[in-house]
Amino acid sequence: MKTFVIIALLVIGFIWLVFNSYANAGNYATPAYQAPAPSAPLTYDIVYKIQTDGCTDFDTTYQLPDGTSQSSTYTCSTTEVARFRAHSGQFVSLSIQKLGDYSASASANFACVIELEGMPFKKVHSSGSYHIASCDGSVP
Repeated sequence: MKTFVIIALLVIGFIWLVFNSYANAGNYATPAYQAPAPSAPLTYDIVYKIQTDGCTDFDTTYQLPDGTSQSSTYTCSTTEVARFRAHSGQFVSLSIQKLGDYSASASANFACVIELEGMPFKKVHSSGSYHIASCDGSVP
């Protein structure tokens, strides 16, 4: 009788093992979440411009990917100061100061403009001799 009980328990155990292995054939542990590999940072076309409605000189200071640059610009309308590619999150800045002028254009309006992909991103207006317009921000 003992032998019969042991054999019966072994058969029942075997049947249970086989049944559970088929019942759980599609169930397996899900691997831990893995963040996607970082992609290359987004880059955008950036253009710095001066806009004015009178002819005058400007001192310009602007941030480029490799550092800060300064220049003097004479313009009578819209003038491109610099063009480059910037990464998402990168700081961009353009500051212009209208130099002294005693002519009719002394009161001319002017603006610094930063364009991102051909669209205005930052724009600040000013007027008058020695006045400053500064545009800056982080590329989205």
